[in-house]
Order: sequence, then C-alpha cells, then structure tokens
Amino acid sequence: MRYVMLLNIGPVQSFIAAARRTRDLWYGSWLLSELSKSAAAVIMQEGGDLIFPAVERANDKLLTANSDFSVVNRIVALVDREPANIAAKVEEALRQSLRDHWRDANSEIRGPLYNQEEALDQVLDLVEFMWTASPCETDNDYQAERNAAEELMAARKNTRNFVQVTWGDQRPKSSLDGLREAMIPEDRYPADADDDATRKRKAKRLYEQYGAGRAERLSAVDLLKRHGSRDFAQRARSTSHIAAAPFVDRLRKEEARTKPLLSRLLAALRDEAQLDLPVLYNSTDALLGHDGYFLYEMRLRDEAEDQGLAKEQIAIALNALAIFYRQLDSDPSLRRGYKLRPSPYYALLLGDGDNMGKVVDGQTKPDTHCAISRDLSKFAADAKDIVGQHGGYAIYAGGDDIMALMPLHTLLDCAGKLHIAFQNAVGSYQSAADGTDSSVSPSLSIGVAIAHHLEPLSDVLALARSAEKQAKQQTGKDAFAVTLSKRSGADRTIVGRWPDGISERLRFLIEHAINAIPAGAAYEILYMHRRLQPTYATKKEKLLVNQLPLVMELEAQRILTRKQGDQGRQKISGVVLEKLKEHLKQAGVVEFANELILARLLAGAERLATGTEPANAREQQPRKERAA
Repeated sequence: MRYVMLLNIGPVQSFIAAARRTRDLWYGSWLLSELSKSAAAVIMQEGGDLIFPAVERANDKLLTANSDFSVVNRIVALVDREPANIAAKVEEALRQSLRDHWRDANSEIRGPLYNQEEALDQVLDLVEFMWTASPCETDNDYQAERNAAEELMAARKNTRNFVQVTWGDQRPKSSLDGLREAMIPEDRYPADADDDATRKRKAKRLYEQYGAGRAERLSAVDLLKRHGSRDFAQRARSTSHIAAAPFVDRLRKEEARTKPLLSRLLAALRDEAQLDLPVLYNSTDALLGHDGYFLYEMRLRDEAEDQGLAKEQIAIALNALAIFYRQLDSDPSLRRGYKLRPSPYYALLLGDGDNMGKVVDGQTKPDTHCAISRDLSKFAADAKDIVGQHGGYAIYAGGDDIMALMPLHTLLDCAGKLHIAFQNAVGSYQSAADGTDSSVSPSLSIGVAIAHHLEPLSDVLALARSAEKQAKQQTGKDAFAVTLSKRSGADRTIVGRWPDGISERLRFLIEHAINAIPAGAAYEILYMHRRLQPTYATKKEKLLVNQLPLVMELEAQRILTRKQGDQGRQKISGVVLEKLKEHLKQAGVVEFANELILARLLAGAERLATGTEPANAREQQPRKERAA
C-alpha cells in the first residue's frame, strides 16, 4: 500500500525568535533545517519518494549533514512501507541528531554546567514531531489523499501533549526565552558583594568559557545556539557589522588613505588594550576579517567589559577609536562635506510567498508538486546569492521564505531583485486551470524592519514580522512594507504593492532626498496632518470632514511649493515638484511623508557608501562653521 505522508517538525517561531545575537538567530533556523534534512534522509532510506523537498536519489548528498541545501520543517512524501514504522525511525533520527549537535556544542563549552543530564533533557525536549498519512494507490488519488492528510495534520496540531518535563528547578530562567532553567552555575556570575577585580575576573571567565555576557543566563538550548556548529556559525554577521556596511564600503573605496589608519586602530585594540579580536571573515576585506562592532563606541565598551578588561584597557580602546575618527575628519578628501561615521541602523528583511497554499493545492499530480518544490529550492539558492551580492547576510532561505540582515544602502535594490527572482522561479504556476476566474499565481511579499543595531534582536524580528503581515494584508498582496523604528520618535511604516510602483517611487525620492527635497518638508506635512485631523465632528461638520483628505493634499502641495531645497538656496525644481505631487496623490499625505523620511535615511546610507555628493550641493557644514 502506498501512502501520502506528511511530517512536521517544530517549534519554529518561538525557537527562532529566542535570540539575542545574530548567531542565535542563525543557529535556530539552521538547526531546524538540519533536523528536517535528517528526517527527509530517513524517508529516502526507507524507499520513499520525496516531494517536498524534491530530492531525487541521484542527489541524495543534498541531504547529508552540513550541506548548503535548506529543507523547510514540513515534508511531503510518498511511501510504500508502514508509515508508523517510518515515523518511529524519523523520530529516533531526530533525537540522535540533537544528541550529536549537543555533543558538538558541549565540547566547545570550557566551564562546568549545573547538571549535564538535565542539559541533555532540555535539548531533547526541544523538538515537536508530528506526522500523518493517507492511502494513495494511484497518482489520480494524490490530490484528494494529500488533502485528507492535511486535515489530519491540522487536527493533530490542535491536539496537545501535556506531559511533565523531566527537568526543572528553582533557578534563574533563560535570558533568551524565559522558559528553561539556566545551566551555568550562579557562582560563575559577578555578584554585588564581589569587589571590582573579582567581578572583572568572573566576567572574563564567563566570556571565555561559555560565550555569555555578564547578565546572560543561558539554558542548554541557548548554549547549543551559542556554541553549536562553530565553523558554520562564524559566518554569522553581527547587527553592528551589517549597520556599518556603508561606512566599510567607503573605507574600501578609499583604501589607500584609510587602510593605514584602520591597521593602527586594530593594532591598538589588540596589542595595547588586549581586546580579543578574532578573524572571522575574509581577511582581505576592508576590516581585515574582523567584525565591525568595534567601530561603535558603545559596542566596543560593552564587548571590552564582557571580556573582563580593566578600566585602563577600556580607556585605551576608546581613545584609539576616537583618534581613528579624528584622523578621518582631518582629511578633506575623505570628509567631502560630512563626517565619516557608520550609521547605527540596519534592516532585517523577511520575504514570504503569497498564495502558496492555494497554488500547491492546485497541483493535482505528484510530478507537478515536485516541479514547484524544485523551483522553490532554486529560488532559495538564488536568494542567498542575491543577498550576498548586496552585502547582506542570509540567515535562512528555504522554500518560499527568506530572512536576511541587510545594510541600508543596498536594501531597496536587493528587495527588488528578490521579488523578480521569485517571479521568475514560480510566477508561472497557478492555483487552478488556466482561464478560470478563481486562479491565482504566486508572488513575493516582503516586510522589513529598520532598527538600531543595539535594539534586542527579538524585538526587531517582531517588527519585521509585523511589517510582513501588513504587506500580506494588501489587496492582491505582492507588496513591500518597511517599518522604520528609530530610537527617537514613533515607528513609521510605509507599504505598497510592487505592481503599483512602490519601488520606483522610493527610488525617485532617494535620488532627490539629500539635495532637492528639504529635510523638514516631511515633518511639516505630518504636523499639518495632526493639526487638521478632527477628534470630533457634528452632523453638520461631517460634509466638511469628508473633504479633509483633499484639503490636506492641497496643503501638502503648498508646503512643497514654498519649500527650498539645496540647503535652502533654491526652490524645488518644477520637474521634481510635479513628480512629488503625483506621488502625493498616489500614496496619501501620511504615507508620502513617511516615504520621504525613509528615503532620506536610505539616501544618506548610499551617499556614505559611495562618497558621491548630489549635484549642486555645497559642503554640508553646520551654519556656525560656514559663518566662521
């Protein structure tokens, strides 16, 4: 008897979101892919035919551990053997894989744990494994039987297993997820009663032995994320490194003048301050293989304190960084009208396919189901390349999902190319036969959070998911949403559909944001909107209230008409002004103003990366400097 078999491996969102560092976020996604890969390998070994992922026996090496191939946590296969027996072997393979990963991580931990057996129990308790199966004698039965298996899976997910955990104690909980008990003994942490030297010694030992900060309570699962698969995890870029990318690109362009300054800074940090600066990446890049966190004063201080450096050493490190920036400022050919400093902001990008459930359900035969699976795998591989080519770091790419850290100066171009790549990969599929009114095709919606590099990563991930949700709520989807969360002021979200020209609109604003459009225009438009927005209206006033959108639009046009760009030296040109009015009418007052604010931030990152200056722009010095 042949069966359609569905397997689901979790948890997904809660496990991935419990992250304080980029490495934690990467490892959560990577481990789930590795576990799914081991499950798929068991099915193939048992004679099953994989559909999701669509891996043929000739390419079974794709399913070996640590391969670059990504597998989503949901597997579909056709099997000829008893599904229960296969599921039992899959479950044992998952547990063995967890044991192997924990052994790998545990070998990197240099200090004692509270209880080794309890630590292993925490790791083994991590995975939720569910499976369903439905008889499928012929390919003609495939769609109906897969739907039956899907219904069983939905019922199984709603049936919870309530069992008492085998571990637990009255100890501090994990700082990352708040669920599991911490495994690092409390006497390893600095205490209030300790003197300064003891606190620094303990902080240094925590960093060296556990990879933990002074206040990080880590469970076994957290330690697994922090120490597992060290060779692969070293590829993970920190949020500070990604935020500094436009600045680093500028250093690369001016290498003849900046490399000696950077080399002196690194030598001072490493040799004089005794800061641990491992080479993590390509040693020929602009930072000589180092993570870019040391370019930020606060991150440098925090890292030095976590490593247990003395006050004198920390002062040496901070002074070396200050000298580095003063030397950059003293070179007019480098400054070009503005100080060279890395931006504190980066982007977390999430992409997800629209209508994929309907399109997958519309494939009635296993071969067409396999075809869309193969095309999705190709998109995932292409997506990693696209992100890398734009200076970003792909945390995960599998199926129709993509998660990546992106620098601001390449964000818009990268998002656009990901959208095109998805359309090229699976855009031709439809949910029903051609010519029917109900047919839909896949598209890619992208949500982005732009946040400060010191913001908690879990909070930024929540913002990105919220932006992605807003994109997928657009009629027809195929949308792009960005939430800008600056440390001062309210969060601002812009959203629009790719077919409606959201990318072209932003590109136009970026090209004119620094010079042609004055910085205060957006905020004056928002202030006008707040003043005119009614809090209460009588019946007689409702007719006037209905005219408010038009009034606000005309007032916004008036603001733009009287504003002067190019540092207040000339009015906005007629061509640009007409284009802005067109965008204003298309987007609405608030959306338009928020797009202006976002465009100015992205334009500043592009200017920093390239070193170019907008046409007709003077050196942008403070007014007092110009007067002097």
